[in-house]
Amino acid sequence: MGTHVRRLARWARDLTWEDLPPSVQVRARLQHLSAAGSLRALSQRELASTLRRAGPSRGSARLVTGGSSTRTAAVRLHAGLGTWLDTDDHLLFGNTSASATAAAWAAAKGHTVGELLTATVAANEVAGRIGASLFFGPSPAGVQATVHAASSAVTMGLLEGLDAERLAHALALALAMPHRVPERTWLGGGLGKALVSGQPAATAVQAVAMARDGARGPLDILDDRDGLLGALSWVPLRAAFTGLGAAWLTETLAFGLMPVHPVNAPSVQAVHEILMRHVRAADKRLRVNQVDKIELDVTAPTFALAGMRARHPGHSPASIPACLKTSVGALVADHELDVAQLEEASLARRHDDIAEVAAKVEVRHDWARTMDLVEHAVDVLQPLLAGVTSSELRTVAMRASGVYGSLPVGAAEVLTLLRRRPGRLMERIRYASGNLADARLDQWQYRYGCEVRVYTTRGGSWPERREVAWGSPGWPWADTQDRVLQKFAGSVEREALAAAAALRDADPGDDATGYVDALLSE
Repeated sequence: MGTHVRRLARWARDLTWEDLPPSVQVRARLQHLSAAGSLRALSQRELASTLRRAGPSRGSARLVTGGSSTRTAAVRLHAGLGTWLDTDDHLLFGNTSASATAAAWAAAKGHTVGELLTATVAANEVAGRIGASLFFGPSPAGVQATVHAASSAVTMGLLEGLDAERLAHALALALAMPHRVPERTWLGGGLGKALVSGQPAATAVQAVAMARDGARGPLDILDDRDGLLGALSWVPLRAAFTGLGAAWLTETLAFGLMPVHPVNAPSVQAVHEILMRHVRAADKRLRVNQVDKIELDVTAPTFALAGMRARHPGHSPASIPACLKTSVGALVADHELDVAQLEEASLARRHDDIAEVAAKVEVRHDWARTMDLVEHAVDVLQPLLAGVTSSELRTVAMRASGVYGSLPVGAAEVLTLLRRRPGRLMERIRYASGNLADARLDQWQYRYGCEVRVYTTRGGSWPERREVAWGSPGWPWADTQDRVLQKFAGSVEREALAAAAALRDADPGDDATGYVDALLSE
């Protein structure tokens, strides 16, 4: 029996394009378009210039800002810029996309499109499982930094031609780097937020180079009690490393179609729908001074993030996606929320309007929705939770309340909990198989749903209910594909969309260098 790292590396090394189900193949194709779309929209920002200047002016890797640089610098720039405004894609317990695609583009020379896409899927599956194993932990940013390191190492290692043993050492070296990130860094915005993803991804490129030259990493880092899982999680979920080739985490991809944190997206998009309905009904926009109040009833993850974000006030572009109230304020002030609205001058110009609306937003926890989310997670992901005891879950709940704050519990919430019978959920976990192959990942949805009501100064109210976000599992697939193409194209013009569709449908045998040039050129 090998270590978890060895088994993950061996599986990744053996994976081929033909092994991927069609549903996985098309998601990998869209993943590259979506990631490139995030970069193209931000390539002229000052942050992009700052990251560009931090690396050499020449190298083998193409840059979205123009020119080229070393692989390490290119991965740091692309991974950091891709996650900066939360427009990156994410999958179950890990936003692997920005770092996996960045590493693939940097190592494209001499490869085919199919090889790039296959390496991206391998990164999704390996790094996503590492993220899932760390789910019950105190530091979301710390986990994500680890996920970015793993996804970059796997992608770069495969395209560099490392054999399974050297790939295992590259992955172990990437995971051995310190990745604990202060809450203030990933919530505060600025360059620090970009480096949460960019620096671990770049360090992983160096780990691959060291492993290629014979360096050895701690292959038991995912096995030892005092290894990575013990350091970053309260209750490690070791079943996450099962089901390779049978359970495809790539099928849980949610595409980043708005600059907003994933748990906030359904609420912000529900408000967007209300604004559009108002225009259709009244033939004019709802003005800021016409908003009386906005009520948002949300699930526990959204409510907890709102509490965390309240400890770090500020209106910088990269801090807004995690702040639900300010995101809604920015949306109402302009009736759109895209990367163009999250620009320093634009935010300064609309500061008073944004603050006026944000002050009228009330975020409330909805226990019924939270229990729906929990029941759905247990129903779909029972094997992942196998072996977790009720005592361990109580420990997690107690320690989590110290990080995220306690949820409000009143008489109605107690009745809800009794009616849902949490003991029944534990019974299902107790008899779970412990093999992700038995999970129903094709049914997974990010149910961060909400009930929204916008009240106007004229006495009217506009309700909206939203269960899942645009582009996530459960959203109409045809619309998801259309929105990803529009994100990459930057418009809805027919020619631009046709070019995006052609890239999506690129032949797996095509030269990857031309493919990457087309992705990163304006």
